[in-house]
Amino acid sequence: MANPGQLDHVQQGLADTPEELRKPRIQQYLALYLARVNSIEQLVQDVLDAFFSWEGSGADIDFVLEIIGALFSQPRPDGFTNQEYAFILQARAIARKSSATLGDLTTLARFLAGGKPVRVFGLQPKVVLVQFVDLQISPQRAQLYEQLLLDAVGATDQLLLSFVTSASAQYDVDSYDDGLYG
Repeated sequence: MANPGQLDHVQQGLADTPEELRKPRIQQYLALYLARVNSIEQLVQDVLDAFFSWEGSGADIDFVLEIIGALFSQPRPDGFTNQEYAFILQARAIARKSSATLGDLTTLARFLAGGKPVRVFGLQPKVVLVQFVDLQISPQRAQLYEQLLLDAVGATDQLLLSFVTSASAQYDVDSYDDGLYG
């Protein structure tokens, strides 16, 4: 079983198994195989937690961040400070735990917004709108945010990012689908 906030691959895999493959022996094999995935993911998370905790111990933070970045296949963006890179790596950790729900996407979007309002809408099947209100970021950071959100949502045909001011975000878009407000 996965920890709270972590995707349980056994539960998800068994739930996603096509009906014609739901035979006891196949289910047992699949559960055993996916339990190993849970164990590996937990091990990686434990290693990441240990690396993030090294910052306070005086360890070489550049080294620690490069190791975490290598584990996540997330190179340091040009010109990013250690603090900015650590923020992106923490966002990457959140994206990795996503089970591709609007709730998980909202959690990541709220983290990326850093306390600023954010809205996430499922406009139609496989189209998601993420609206950041009063968030001023560089085009490079916007591209990173888009990639992180795409990784978190998984199988979507279109991800729309919107950066708006609070004055232009006063309309109600709940009628499209489930608007989740941050």
